Amino acid sequence: MLTVVLWEMVVSQKDNAGRLLKDLLFVTLEVRSSREEFVMIIDWLARQPCGKRSRNISLAPVSVLEEKHAVLREGEAQPIVEERLRNSDFVPGFGRHLARFEGTWLWICRCIDTSKQYRSSAHTDREHEVLEIMFLTRDRSVVQRFMEQVYASWKEQAKDTVSLYVPGGWGTQWEFLSKRLRRPLSTLHLPQTTTSIVEDIRFFLRSRDLYMTLGIPWRRGYLFEGPPGTGKTSFILAIASELSLPIYLLSLHSRELDDVALTKLINSVPPRSLLVIEDLERAIRWREEALHTKGTEGCPTEAATTSNAELDGARVAGAVSLSALLNAIDGIASSEGRVLVVTTNDSAQLPSRQALLRPGRIDQHVTFQPLDHPSRRAMLQSFNRLVKQVLPEKDSPRAGESDEFLTHLGTTPAKLQNDLLNALYKNKPA
Repeated sequence: MLTVVLWEMVVSQKDNAGRLLKDLLFVTLEVRSSREEFVMIIDWLARQPCGKRSRNISLAPVSVLEEKHAVLREGEAQPIVEERLRNSDFVPGFGRHLARFEGTWLWICRCIDTSKQYRSSAHTDREHEVLEIMFLTRDRSVVQRFMEQVYASWKEQAKDTVSLYVPGGWGTQWEFLSKRLRRPLSTLHLPQTTTSIVEDIRFFLRSRDLYMTLGIPWRRGYLFEGPPGTGKTSFILAIASELSLPIYLLSLHSRELDDVALTKLINSVPPRSLLVIEDLERAIRWREEALHTKGTEGCPTEAATTSNAELDGARVAGAVSLSALLNAIDGIASSEGRVLVVTTNDSAQLPSRQALLRPGRIDQHVTFQPLDHPSRRAMLQSFNRLVKQVLPEKDSPRAGESDEFLTHLGTTPAKLQNDLLNALYKNKPA
């Protein structure tokens, strides 16, 4: 009887004993899949000897794959697929893996945390996957050096890309979305007054001490205005590429976004980042329509008399107020060191335009116009030159360069690019 009691006591305490032993012998690092470091560590592990030898593997997450492997060349579809499978598309799978770093053994467990999965399929919780890394040491500095190597490895692999982030979970935190190939500034044919914005932002990023000395919040905002297709989004990607900045995309259309979530998101953007809000006038107009619809469902007369002040302060489910947006951009809790870029097709449609565009919120207003004739010709010549560089001479069609041909092309960068591609396909060798 005594033996049974003692055995039951041992069994009941085995979990506590295991945790005590773990705390005494290991330093444990937990990383959830909502963090960008999650894919960084998986990518690092896949490149280690243990990762290459492992027979417990899975296909890499989309965010680990390099977009350049998705490019298929004519007549080489199969070799490119084989090349993709050779270039670390396989990563360690779910379960336990043993690795080594600077002579320290690492016990890595990749698993699913079922307690973090929402029951509703309408919401995806990016935190449900977990990496638990146990370092067989009591020295925490080993973890710091480990992460430094992981960052360095990822930076080397992602040096030709730009990181994109979007609101995740319930809309209150940023999550890593994907990486985009860099867009060289030389591929854009914009006026010098527009491209000079890059140097303006470069100066801002290295002027933190100056802003502190002057007592001015270290923030800068730009409004990009122009018709669709004039290059606003492409220029944002080119800025991020040129200055190696991550892009944080904020959509005000999300029904999961309210005033509190908006404030948390904008205030958590890290320094030296681009915060991008596209088509602001559409987002605010959509919100006003939502308020109007809500009002007409109950009382048409009351909805029809809704004032601008009420629109600024009111809120429907999943919609932010204009006043919350303005306060989040330059309020007392607003993050510093970030660059705000707001795009609009027509700034005249922005409500409370004077309040939105005042200095401190928007510091420069940049207008994007259709291309003039010299810019269109320069874009055409650049297009043909790059086609000739990429395609073999015998397979290199030309879109044409005559003035008569140029008169039939679009006047916005997007339309002109599409016309040139169509002409290229039309003139391709048989």
